[in-house]
Amino acid sequence: MTKYFSKDTPLASLERMMMSVPGFQKRGGGMMVLCRFHYKKEDVDCAYCQSYMRHTCQASVCPYIPERLEAGTVSYQELAEGCLHMAGHQKLWNRLSSLPKGKSLPLVLEPAHRRRLSEWLEAGIATSCPHELAAAYLLSSRAGLWRRVLPHISHGRIDFSSISLRGIDPRDYPVYRAAKGLYCGTLLITSSELADEEQVSSEAFGDILNAMLIARYGKSIMAAEVRK
Repeated sequence: MTKYFSKDTPLASLERMMMSVPGFQKRGGGMMVLCRFHYKKEDVDCAYCQSYMRHTCQASVCPYIPERLEAGTVSYQELAEGCLHMAGHQKLWNRLSSLPKGKSLPLVLEPAHRRRLSEWLEAGIATSCPHELAAAYLLSSRAGLWRRVLPHISHGRIDFSSISLRGIDPRDYPVYRAAKGLYCGTLLITSSELADEEQVSSEAFGDILNAMLIARYGKSIMAAEVRK
């Protein structure tokens, strides 16, 4: 029961005034304090971590990836290995080692891919959900696939059931399946399919792996050009 008897009536404001403490001034708007702290390399030194004992890390996967990403102390290879290990894709490690060694963080997109993804972000229909961002990243990596999917994306939702795949490029199908799986919270492509170069090309494998990282760690691993 509310302490005000005249709530939602014309006398409500008068009752609030009568109930207030005499001589007590109304609190002002206050002041907003913005956090400008950014992690540096010395802040994320493994020596300060509780999982670091006997000169080695005892955790199977680093629990402070976001902080290390901000400080720039984590490599793409380390994230990719951890992502595949957590997903149970041990058979893919050999293929992972064959990827170009020049990959770094944050991810740098091709101009056309960056433009398509940026237009989607600027349209105001994107959400902060990492799984949706991962799916959009993967779908926008192929121009033909993106044209099919874009009309079926609304606020916080991708309607995969309405997307027609008739005449789709066979090379784009694994990308579509992976995007749909990541959006739903699971990878629909098996480890054996990902490890097969005939079913999943090297370019598609790299894009799928990038999308897996986005789904796991969010937009912090993406280049600044595609941040909203």
